[in-house]
Amino acid sequence: RGKGGFYEAFDMEVVGIINCPNPNVNRSLVMMDIQAADLYLAMEGSVSSIDILLPEKSDLNAIVGTLQPKLQAIDANLAVYTWEDLARDYLAILGAKQGGTGMILFLVFIIAAVGVSNTMLMAMYERMRELGMMRALGMRDRHILLAFLFEAGGIGLLGSVVGILLGCLANLYLVNVGFDFGFMFRDMDIGFRIQNVMRGAWSMPTLIKAFASGIVLSMLVAFFPIRRALKLDIPTCLHHQ
Repeated sequence: RGKGGFYEAFDMEVVGIINCPNPNVNRSLVMMDIQAADLYLAMEGSVSSIDILLPEKSDLNAIVGTLQPKLQAIDANLAVYTWEDLARDYLAILGAKQGGTGMILFLVFIIAAVGVSNTMLMAMYERMRELGMMRALGMRDRHILLAFLFEAGGIGLLGSVVGILLGCLANLYLVNVGFDFGFMFRDMDIGFRIQNVMRGAWSMPTLIKAFASGIVLSMLVAFFPIRRALKLDIPTCLHHQ
C-alpha cells in the first residue's frame, strides 16, 4: 500500500529466504530495499515507523516523555510506542507463565516442608528418652531446641548442596545443548516470537536463594515438632517406647 492509499503490484526477484524463530516473519513478511519501496510506493522519502535501539535498563517513561512532545510539534498524528506497548499480549502470557511457575515452586516448598517436618518428628520420637535424659540432667529446653535446630539445619545444608549440584548438572546440558521443540511448532501460528530450542540459563541469585531456603526451611519446619516434644514432662519422655 502506497503513501496515497493505493495498492501497487510489481514484480521483484527473490534473492533469499529468511528462517527465523518468529513464525509471522517466516510466513507473511517481505523485506525489500528501502529505495525500491520508496520508488514503487511513492513514499517520497517518508517512512511509516522508526525503530530506536536503547541501552539496556533504559527508563522508557522518561524517553517517551522526551520524544512525544517533539513529535507532537511536528505532526499531531505521530506517537511513540515502547516495546512494552507493542508486546502487551506477550507480557500478559509471560506473567501468567511466571505465576504458574511460582505456584509449582510453592507446592515444591510445601512438599519439602512436610518431608523435613516428618523426618524431624520421627527423629524426635525415636530420641524421646535421650531428650528426657538431657532434661533430667539439667539441660535447658532452649539449649535442646538449639541443638535440634542446628541438626535440622545440617540436614538442610546437605540437601541444598546435593540438590544444587544435581540441578547444575541438569542445567549444564540445557545451557550448552537444550531441547529442540521445532517439530512441534513447525505448523503452529502462535502469534508471537518463540524459540524452537529451549535452553537454560545460569542465575547466581537463584542458586543462592535455593541454597539459603533449603537451610532456613529445614530449621523452620523442625521448630514445631521440637517444641511439641519439649512440652512433655520428663517422666513421660523417659518412659517413652
